[in-house]
Amino acid sequence: MDAPTIVAARALWTPSGLLTDATVVLRDGVIAEVRPWRAGDGDRVDGLVVPGLINAHTHTELSHVAGRVKGATPGFVPWLDALWAVGAVAGQAEARAAAAASLRDHGTAYVVDVSNAGDTAADLASAHLRGVVQHERLGFDARTVPATIASLVNEPAGAPGVVVRAAPHALFSTAPELVVACVRAGPKGVPSTIHVGEAEDEARFLMSGDGPHAELLDRLGREWRGWPTPGVGPIDVLSRLGVLGPDLLLVHGVLLDHRAVLSIAFADAPVCFCPRSNLHVGGLLPDVPSYFTAGVRCALGTDSLASSPDLDVLGEIPVLAAAFPDVPVSRWLAMVTHEGAAALRATGVGEVAVGARPGLLQLDVGRVEDLGRAAPARRWIVAP
Repeated sequence: MDAPTIVAARALWTPSGLLTDATVVLRDGVIAEVRPWRAGDGDRVDGLVVPGLINAHTHTELSHVAGRVKGATPGFVPWLDALWAVGAVAGQAEARAAAAASLRDHGTAYVVDVSNAGDTAADLASAHLRGVVQHERLGFDARTVPATIASLVNEPAGAPGVVVRAAPHALFSTAPELVVACVRAGPKGVPSTIHVGEAEDEARFLMSGDGPHAELLDRLGREWRGWPTPGVGPIDVLSRLGVLGPDLLLVHGVLLDHRAVLSIAFADAPVCFCPRSNLHVGGLLPDVPSYFTAGVRCALGTDSLASSPDLDVLGEIPVLAAAFPDVPVSRWLAMVTHEGAAALRATGVGEVAVGARPGLLQLDVGRVEDLGRAAPARRWIVAP
């Protein structure tokens, strides 16, 4: 066995909080010991040492449209139209691979990447990332939904450390039976994802069957009007379908009321927030503290370069710190480390703990609170 790797830190972020003058002993990348620093451990690393980060929601396949999609107003469907208007661009494959590399450069160790083709696993693995590719399925058309459901047994191949599984896009773009089939397609212990509470007209579509989302489906020529209008909000729809729970990561949650948040907590469903994306697309932020109060398990993601300036999940923290100054910055850091990993049911990542293989990252900050001002410089001390 190789000699152990010893990392001594002036400040070390762990699931139990911040440790000062601490030492981490690793063998073959696996943490064997976490203990107080002693003289023989060598010089202590300055700044803040944290585990490799968790980015719980992104779309690397959209990286070729970086900076090309206007947002904020007048809403989600116009933003989507602007995205589609970009069309095919030379170098899409190269942009996608570069995005995966940038995730790693920003300190991400584990990522949940949503892909229409389900084919980004090799890019993530080549960037030495672990995680899940969510093969996003859309389909609100009576002519295509049965075949799409049948195809769920033939997911694209994964890659070392990267699993591929099915995921529904949203309740306004995915037929109810396809939503259920995607969530239940497995594998066990790897939650699917769905965009919910992001679009301002989602509730209108579900309550009354009209509005911009209905108009979009009609414009696309979809045969969707045979499905009954639920007449309830999105969280009630997911609950009625029997998929609201630990196996479904709810992404965004901007436009959900207090009752919906309580239902999410009761069902033990995790939520991922993408604040910079939300501000770009709709100009709104979710009421994140209400999710904390309800006891919801929370994570952070960057979303894509179609709606965010970069894929640095630490870049979400200053936005949240400014919007919710009463929340300790340590809570946001927890959401991109151990709490984020717990929300995704991902083991061995996101935490400095014996038996984990998270990688260790040095952040150029003096205190955790400094992360609330700006995303810091960083470097890998131990690659995951």
